[in-house]
Amino acid sequence: MNLNYVLQALKPYMRDNNVILLPGFNVAFKYLGEELKHEIQNELSSRGYVFINMSSVDYDSRINAGRGELVKPNNTADEITYYPASNEVKQSNEILCALIKRGNEKAKNDICIKNQRLVYMFATKYLNFAGNDLELEDLAQYGMMGLLRATETFDSSIAEKFSTYAVPWIKQHILRAIYDNGFTIRVPVHLMEIITKVTALDNRLYREGIDLPERITKIAIELDIDTARVEEVMVIRNCYLNTVSLDVPVGEEEETVLGEFVSDEGKPSVEDQVMAAALRDSIDAALSQLKSKERDIIIERFGLDSGHPKTLELIGQKYGVTRERIRQIEAKALKKLRSHHFRQLFNDYYEER
Repeated sequence: MNLNYVLQALKPYMRDNNVILLPGFNVAFKYLGEELKHEIQNELSSRGYVFINMSSVDYDSRINAGRGELVKPNNTADEITYYPASNEVKQSNEILCALIKRGNEKAKNDICIKNQRLVYMFATKYLNFAGNDLELEDLAQYGMMGLLRATETFDSSIAEKFSTYAVPWIKQHILRAIYDNGFTIRVPVHLMEIITKVTALDNRLYREGIDLPERITKIAIELDIDTARVEEVMVIRNCYLNTVSLDVPVGEEEETVLGEFVSDEGKPSVEDQVMAAALRDSIDAALSQLKSKERDIIIERFGLDSGHPKTLELIGQKYGVTRERIRQIEAKALKKLRSHHFRQLFNDYYEER
């Protein structure tokens, strides 16, 4: 993608260098297909650009429903009288933004209090996103950072409602925090975006009763990528997201390569070999406490004995049961492996990583 060309085309629709008006984006690239437009949006988002839809939902009305309508003063910033922070801030968001731009620190506190319901609404929405490890309070703190970032670029002459304008900033900061800090292994932002798309399509197709090989083909067509890339993304997702104590996923129907968890590119050092052996011992110790069928299914499912994971269908054929039954046994075993008792076996390894 020619980034300079894209930014030049969007220049009339940009505000403060990194805010792009979504209607303008659609006008600038109206001749492109939806998939290509999504690709451009994802690339720009990964580079810190924020898209604003001026016709978005009025979040002030939703968050403050039942509290009565707040009066929007027409005062200019120089004529504003400051009201101290309280449980219900009386100044409008737009006035508080003007005060913040004048360096008023108390106004920052007020705007956080005034919009805490909005921030917590999105923090709650992303609490279990991709099985991340962040707590609600952590997500809310990052959301507040996004809210304050929005105050720096908000222009009331362009955006009608600050709450609407702030939503993309809040979501961006929460998602970036999840991508950067929400998992044991950090996954790059651009890869997380692909994983999110693949997972959404995979879940939808799974609910439609489509088996894994056909799902992979359909996802590849939908996202215009190779089937090999889809499989690679699924392996990465299953290894590093929705993690349990062994850094393996709960999983539904996907292929998974747990062996990659302890692998190392190139020639391993003596220290790495010792750590791998110790980890293998810990894995064996954990598996030995499962029921024999649970243990065997986990070993075959993740290729712990051969390095070649098996599908639910293949394992089901071996035991003479459906793949859904194998999935249930797998999920039960992995739930046990999430427990505090089992996690203690791997504390040293996590610290080393």
